[in-house]
Parts: sequence; structure tokens; C-alpha cells
Amino acid sequence: MPNARTGYDFRLPSGKTLEVKTSKLFKPNSVSETSLRWTWHRPLGWTGKKKYDFLVLLGDKDLRFKYSSRSSEYVIFLIPHKKVGPAFGSGKDGKGIINLLSNPTTWKKSYFDFSQHEVSLLELKARLGLSSK
Repeated sequence: MPNARTGYDFRLPSGKTLEVKTSKLFKPNSVSETSLRWTWHRPLGWTGKKKYDFLVLLGDKDLRFKYSSRSSEYVIFLIPHKKVGPAFGSGKDGKGIINLLSNPTTWKKSYFDFSQHEVSLLELKARLGLSSK
């Protein structure tokens, strides 16, 4: 169960800790009307010091595109904590925000190469040492 006092949302049987963020698709104001994006707030928590092993970002699928996770209703990103701070640890409140267009062809052009961290549900389970049941 998620617990605000622990600094992470979940502890796995292996001892690894996860922070999980979800986002619906939004239409940004500054980009063409066909673009949709996800927005995840405060990946490092309210104080900017949250510690965990992995950040799991879940975004509603944009049905116009194909993603790695075909068996899930979400696009899934698995990002090690050591890559979260440098990429998302800033913002006007110092705690960061992640905005990402839903079109995978834009991911490598982004400030952070999200294409390296998109995983399928099976890959997520394998990397985290969870059974595929």
C-alpha cells in the first residue's frame, strides 16, 4: 500500500522500492491540435528529496500510436531513480514536472530519451523480479 511517510509507493518482495505516477492524456495549448501529452507532477515528491529505486510512469494510451505494452491499457516507463533527479528535479517549485507528447517519434528529441525506458507489462515484471502470473 502507498504510504506518504516512507518516501515510496510500494516495496517489492525483493526489497526494491517504487514510486508510481499516472497521467491521463491532455491536449496542450501550445502545440498543434492533434498533439496529446501526459503530465506527471513531482517525481521527487513535495520536498524534492523522495528516494526510491524506480519511478514507474503510467500514461493512458493514445490509440493512434503503437507502444511496447500491447497487453496493458497504459504506456509504461520504468526509470531508475539515479536518472530522475538530473532529468526532472527542476521546475519553478524545485520539485519538477514531466510533460511528454504521446507520439513515440518525439521521445528521442525530448530533454530525456523516454524511448530507452518504455517497457511492456511483461518486461516491467521481469525487470522488477515479479512473476508473470
